[in-house]
Amino acid sequence: MLKNTVYTVLIINIMFYLNSCDTGQKTLFTGAEGEVKLITLDPGHFHAALVQKNMYRQVDPAIFVYAPDRNDLNDHLDKIESYKSNLIIRQGAEQNYKPSLYIEPQINDTAFESALNNQFDKVQAKYPGIELNKNGKGWEVQIPDKYRNGHEAHFGQVTERFLQYLIDNKLPEWEVPNMIAKYYTTTQAFKIANDNN
Repeated sequence: MLKNTVYTVLIINIMFYLNSCDTGQKTLFTGAEGEVKLITLDPGHFHAALVQKNMYRQVDPAIFVYAPDRNDLNDHLDKIESYKSNLIIRQGAEQNYKPSLYIEPQINDTAFESALNNQFDKVQAKYPGIELNKNGKGWEVQIPDKYRNGHEAHFGQVTERFLQYLIDNKLPEWEVPNMIAKYYTTTQAFKIANDNN
């Protein structure tokens, strides 16, 4: 985890350095089709894939991903593949007025179905009993009652976790690298903004 954080900070540092190099030539965003190029370096977090959830005409559809061949890369590519669908929650009479999750692909694609099944295997490993049932429009996610918390119960769980972190006087382990990266990015952005004024 620390290695990824150091790597991320290094990449951000390089980006800031390159961005601060003044060639004397100013180029502005024009909005031209394909003008923005995306490069993903070692995507280890789902936010890297979120950038590609919606495509805009100004973004070049060819996106370059540089990463070691490991599970993080496969997860990243599967997430991008999953954006070819709509997630819909229905809770009408047909669902006995209980919220039910449906996955409806925008196009029929065997690669999408394969990516969905691959990701769903991971969900099933974490939440035993959950099922994916194919229907006429896509799939329905069958969620057992033991996982169905109401809003109040869930809010109580989140509050208990937050209070425990407060009592322990420390951040959760998963949040530490994020906070370091956020702090570094924010302080560097502040410095750049003040240097330009």
